[in-house]
Amino acid sequence: MNLAAVALFTACSSLPMTEPRLSYLPGPWFEGERQRMTVEWPAAQACNNDGESCTYGDVPQVQVTSVSCDGCRAFDVPSSRIYYGGADFDFEATTTDAITLTLGVEANGEHRVLTAHGIGDRELALHAFCKVAITSVIDGNSYSTQDFYDCLPTRLPSETVIVALAIETLHGNVRFPFCPDDATCSPSTQRATSTISVTPPPDRWVFSYPAFSGPDGATVAISAPLDTGEISSATVVIPPVASP
Repeated sequence: MNLAAVALFTACSSLPMTEPRLSYLPGPWFEGERQRMTVEWPAAQACNNDGESCTYGDVPQVQVTSVSCDGCRAFDVPSSRIYYGGADFDFEATTTDAITLTLGVEANGEHRVLTAHGIGDRELALHAFCKVAITSVIDGNSYSTQDFYDCLPTRLPSETVIVALAIETLHGNVRFPFCPDDATCSPSTQRATSTISVTPPPDRWVFSYPAFSGPDGATVAISAPLDTGEISSATVVIPPVASP
């Protein structure tokens, strides 16, 4: 094999390096809640036949060289270690305005700068809404919030009262980031429903909402922690069962 052929073989066998990318949940990013930022640098690859046939190189050794957080704070940045294919760390919003997170990464002698943009937000107040559902429906294994209806002044003996909860945010979003204690929810940073105070205690929980079969006319008081650590409260009156 002559030198020209060797050079041609080397050029053909060298796989083009891929570009790194960031993976994260889109905003809003809430103050007091950690988010996961992941930088991924896939192995080099070459494909033909419209992607039907691909050849892959080694997974690159990646190092995060710098992190700049404008409007947020970063936790446990993996800047002192080498990772194969990528790395991740947590960050948390410190503002309710625009947020920019900039990362410097290196792999195989190549340096890249990646940027993530988002908006901060803050929870303001808990709201409670009186709903009813047919008891036999929520006793079953297949139901959804579409089976909940707005309360009327009275309810049927066959109906259970459900207190639907929502949190209003500074930027007009509505969320309810709570998860039953015995469930696995995503993201894992959701707060446990055991942190919600309900008086009088509910008969049961439906999804993450307290449910009541009585007492008629009672005022239910609910308190829940916001992302700021503050406690917000709301009330709902249980409508009485209609007279026969």
